[in-house]
Amino acid sequence: MQAGDDFGIAEGWWGVDGTWHATTAGTRAALRRSMGADEHPDGPPESPSLWFVRPGDDTSIWSPGLLTFEDGTTLEVQGSLPAELPPGSHELISDGGHLTRVLSLPSRCRRAERSWGWTLQLPQTRSLRSWGHGDFADLATLARWARGHGAQVLAHNPLGAPIPSTTQQPSPYYSSSRRFWSPLYLRVEQVPGAELLGAELERATAAGCALDSSASIDRDAVWALKSAALRSIWALVRDSSRVGALLSAAQDDDVLMEHARFCALAERFGGGRSSFPPEAAHPAVLAGSAGAALRASIADDVERWRWIQLVADGQLADASRCGAALMSDLAVGFDPDGSDAWIDQDLLATGCRVGAPP
Repeated sequence: MQAGDDFGIAEGWWGVDGTWHATTAGTRAALRRSMGADEHPDGPPESPSLWFVRPGDDTSIWSPGLLTFEDGTTLEVQGSLPAELPPGSHELISDGGHLTRVLSLPSRCRRAERSWGWTLQLPQTRSLRSWGHGDFADLATLARWARGHGAQVLAHNPLGAPIPSTTQQPSPYYSSSRRFWSPLYLRVEQVPGAELLGAELERATAAGCALDSSASIDRDAVWALKSAALRSIWALVRDSSRVGALLSAAQDDDVLMEHARFCALAERFGGGRSSFPPEAAHPAVLAGSAGAALRASIADDVERWRWIQLVADGQLADASRCGAALMSDLAVGFDPDGSDAWIDQDLLATGCRVGAPP
């Protein structure tokens, strides 16, 4: 591959058969437009420097600066970064004003004991208590069973969140978000406060378990039942001290807030970001004065979606402690109409498509 232009677009590439393939002028122009050439005709704007730091690396810095950790706390640094730099994405602003994004990484993933394990597709791995779709409680049971048979690892499909529309995306490899969990995996009966529903929960459980008799996974029916039940539980627990403490502990998680806003908007407007009105076209616009009225109108729904994700975090964490170590597959991409694409749209060339693999 030859060197690219100021937008990094190469003039061509060598195929595996040794043949040179030239990138056409039309393709290069289309790629440049998708990457913002119309707004930046002189080349892309300056981006922050990236610094990947692993344990044992030299972390010396040339000038003093202000380090902002991922949790929002700050530290004045001189000479070097702190010795115990927590994992995550941090920002370093030097005295000269230059921004460096510091990505603190572990030296390697946690090593599993040398052994063997199972792999499964969780939606299809249903139990008698599933609502037509495998869930986190089923995953916990499987982890215990796998460990009991000598397995050290239980690998499973990606668990990313779909767009919360009435028609659910059937593929776990095309999620709205790879950072947040699909509520289809929630065991509703184990959601704190579910017991308050009484007979309503009994009816929903009976309808959900009846879906197990079908040979196929009806995600739309599963979501209709689970979303209705979660709304009913939320109405009963939203003002409780337990829920208040849970939400308060995550109040500085800005990305969770943005995902929750996306989900609330998707419910309101019946689809992904292409269905949103101008005042919600971008997270920054929604967070500003132009989006104030809409933001106020979905405030309770946003809190409900933050709560759903935090409950899902808890159920998955419980499953991870039950037996065999869990190893999730990771989707290569995500839905261009979904949450990750809405949140990170400034980083994407949305007019482009690539092959599989790219």
